[in-house]
Amino acid sequence: MASRLQSSAVMKNETTQHRTKTPFPAKATLFVAATSVALLVTGCETTGLSSRETGRGSYSHFVYQMAREQQPVAASTYMRKPIRLAVAQVGEVAPSTNILSRLKSNSDQIASVIALPLPSAIPEPWDRHAAARQEAPVARLSEIRSLARAMGADQVLIFGGSIDTRSSRNPLAILDVTIVGTAIFPSTEIHAEGKAAGILVDVATGAIRFQVEAEQTASGATPSAFAYEKKDSVRVKARDALAANLADEFLRKLAQQ
Repeated sequence: MASRLQSSAVMKNETTQHRTKTPFPAKATLFVAATSVALLVTGCETTGLSSRETGRGSYSHFVYQMAREQQPVAASTYMRKPIRLAVAQVGEVAPSTNILSRLKSNSDQIASVIALPLPSAIPEPWDRHAAARQEAPVARLSEIRSLARAMGADQVLIFGGSIDTRSSRNPLAILDVTIVGTAIFPSTEIHAEGKAAGILVDVATGAIRFQVEAEQTASGATPSAFAYEKKDSVRVKARDALAANLADEFLRKLAQQ
């Protein structure tokens, strides 16, 4: 009986010692996990300048296909100013108001600014033959020129672009181990980089007079719980500034003609 009691006491003592040593490894594991999260890059995403400018409906695809299919045409060397300008943004029923207002403010170079629709034909996922039925860029350009001519324009600006957004964790991510921390501390960095380009097309001949390009970056920090919403707002900020930059570059190049 005494032997059993002594054995039981020894086992109890060993269990107590084991329990007192457990918290240290748990804390160490928690620290390593939090540090790993702090260094984690959470992802990258690319969208068009318009959210509907994707794949075969992108500006770059439109321009390359047009160059491949259209016969070379020389624009007249003389461009009467101020021009009557039509503007179309790939993927949109009307261009961004940022670029329209910027262009309208320069009456010395541009007499009038007319918004034209240029929606992307995005096929339904279930329609296997939709891509084959998509209208060729040359045919679309001909329609754009016809509409621009009917609206009284002599030049048409067609533009589009893309915006890359990515998110990463900063050192404050170590505080995201609690639910409260994810909603309070700005542990997520959002970065956006946008590029846009446009071509000026002569309505009478269909010839490309020149191309213009612009770039823009934007960034912001947010608690990780609101990273998705912040990514949208940073993307919109970059898009608006990019459209204004493209307008400024267009006006600068137009003045050189």
